[in-house]
Amino acid sequence: MQATPALETGTNIAFSEIASVRLYGKAGVAFSDKGREIEGRFAAAENLPGNLALHLTDATDSPLYRVGAGLELNGTGMSARDNGAFGENGQNRMQSARLSSSVSRLARGGAGRERS
Repeated sequence: MQATPALETGTNIAFSEIASVRLYGKAGVAFSDKGREIEGRFAAAENLPGNLALHLTDATDSPLYRVGAGLELNGTGMSARDNGAFGENGQNRMQSARLSSSVSRLARGGAGRERS
């Protein structure tokens, strides 16, 4: 079983009637009682005597602390994020950026007009 309570807070800052930026931060903690276990064999050693199974196990940090921050430029489709997870045995960080365009905005500009 896994549970991840978290809290996110943010604010919108308006630059004009059509442009604003959303800044946010979040923090949470993940609790899990699961680990990972993989069992396998080497295919190249299949017919060799004593071909024992290979057991790999990985314990999951519990609690695992999750934090993040980001910004979104509303109306532009641009955003940037920084997320991290930290536990007793390891840490993970991920940064991402996105730029997107809405097809519906492009369609309003020229498609769908009737010609006479």
